[in-house]
Amino acid sequence: MPLPNMSKSIALSMLVLSSFLVSIVVLEVSVRVLIIPFSLKKLEYFSIENGKLPFFKLVEEFHSDTINIIHGRRELAKRGDRAHRVAFIGDSVTFGSGVNDEKSFVEQIQTGQNIFDAYNLGVPGYGLPEIESVVNTMQHKAYDAVVYTFSANDSYTAMAGLLPLLTNNSNRFLSIEDFQGGYGLIKQFTKDHFKSLILIKSAIGQLNIDDKQSTIVNSETSNHLNCYETKKFHAHSQAIQTNYQVTNQIYSNPVYLNSVKKRLRRIRDRVKLIGSKLILSAAHDFPMVDNNNRLFNIALQNIALDLTIPFIDTFDVYSQNYKQCGFYVDPGHPGELGSTLLAQKIISELSELKL
Repeated sequence: MPLPNMSKSIALSMLVLSSFLVSIVVLEVSVRVLIIPFSLKKLEYFSIENGKLPFFKLVEEFHSDTINIIHGRRELAKRGDRAHRVAFIGDSVTFGSGVNDEKSFVEQIQTGQNIFDAYNLGVPGYGLPEIESVVNTMQHKAYDAVVYTFSANDSYTAMAGLLPLLTNNSNRFLSIEDFQGGYGLIKQFTKDHFKSLILIKSAIGQLNIDDKQSTIVNSETSNHLNCYETKKFHAHSQAIQTNYQVTNQIYSNPVYLNSVKKRLRRIRDRVKLIGSKLILSAAHDFPMVDNNNRLFNIALQNIALDLTIPFIDTFDVYSQNYKQCGFYVDPGHPGELGSTLLAQKIISELSELKL
């Protein structure tokens, strides 16, 4: 190749690379200067406290057609008249993401019995460190029992939407990228230092979810098979995005499981210190991908046994009903039917524990 042509090719390549880098810088600056401050105003029922752990929590008061928050808790029916009080802690499963107030499983526990008041302290995006901070703020004798619904992603960063834009989201004691070798290191670096990529990924992910959910038929007007098949397709897509196979590696890793046990021991001891009792349960994300995989459930059950924490085993509720329309609102969160069945199971188990 003649040298002048080679020089032109090199110059063109440098121009393209420079343009790309400038575009990335402009996008990153725009996200940090414009979009992140704007996002602080668009988080609805979240309150942001940068520099603290947790850096976000529920606002004290919020009211809409589907979600009502009072005193920093999601609740609808009147509380305070019953002899006993039970707190429910956890992430978006406990909070009841995707269903109206009256259909969340904690609200159905409140209305499904008259022995105790059920208080929903669940916050979407919370994991073990944030849950521990919630327990640390509980007052002495505030609750007779504390029920923690543990999700598989409580160990690693699982904040959705715009929340990852607002802080370095590697504050949990484990990152799913730890199990992905060199690729994981690159992912972690970009998550920590390039907010624009987080925004792009969130936008693409939401578009994919919206597109697939638009094909999910209404459970009241369609047969169960169609509903199950469309949600199963969605579940497989989401499983890839959330590294289902890596999650299995995590819950078969003795080092990691020991870290979980240490954190749960601290939470148990704190709950005991305030004159209450910790009870553990589990939420199951992927039965549509593999409904026979009990690895996560067994791992958590064994930890509870070692720490003498009562364990409410809900695995069969998920595995036996996951094909029914309405059991899931999406592959990660119980829908109206799922919340009803979970509420019935938990009420029954708590009754046996004499609460």
